[in-house]
Amino acid sequence: MNPKAMIQVFRTTLSFIDLFPKDTMTRFVNQPWLQEWAQRQGLEDQYDVNTPEGKAFWEQAVKNGNYTLKYYPTPLEQCTHGFKLRPDHCELASYNWSEVNAIYVQDGANNLSFTSSYEDALEVITKYSGMMPDFAEFWNISLQSNDYLLKNPEVPVTLIFGSHLNTQIGGVWDYVPKTKIDKQEYAAPNFDVNKLGDGSVTAAM
Repeated sequence: MNPKAMIQVFRTTLSFIDLFPKDTMTRFVNQPWLQEWAQRQGLEDQYDVNTPEGKAFWEQAVKNGNYTLKYYPTPLEQCTHGFKLRPDHCELASYNWSEVNAIYVQDGANNLSFTSSYEDALEVITKYSGMMPDFAEFWNISLQSNDYLLKNPEVPVTLIFGSHLNTQIGGVWDYVPKTKIDKQEYAAPNFDVNKLGDGSVTAAM
């Protein structure tokens, strides 16, 4: 597919871009399940079991039961073996979408970074990409189904996701992508921004 055709596809379909807001951490901030996840992930981020201090913390936490999501093995246990990217010890390996910079653009003397928030996405796509000038309209259409509200289905639900492969969440451009897109050229990033996932979907909240 040549660049011109790719731009036309982006401008005429909703399915090529995830328009749902990445606001899980703010919309459900008072929910016990999210607080449990945030506490556990925070402990894993703060205390690396591969360090003497981290290992000592987790040994004490297990002894005292001072951690959440006890059904999930602690970093003291081994969950995987032989993966090149994911460590062998057990960990959630997840992260907060709304806090992670996914896009970096060099605009003149300015080094800019953007998250997956609506405001940042709108600025990136309209100002630095230009591939979807109707982004705001597409966004509003995507919300009409109310699927993004993630209503409780009131039946047991199990989500299974991988967290053993580098999964692209964004990129780094040392130029403004729109300068190439406007000339019907590919605006490939200089570097990919990756997080752990299954190669397609990241382990994000």
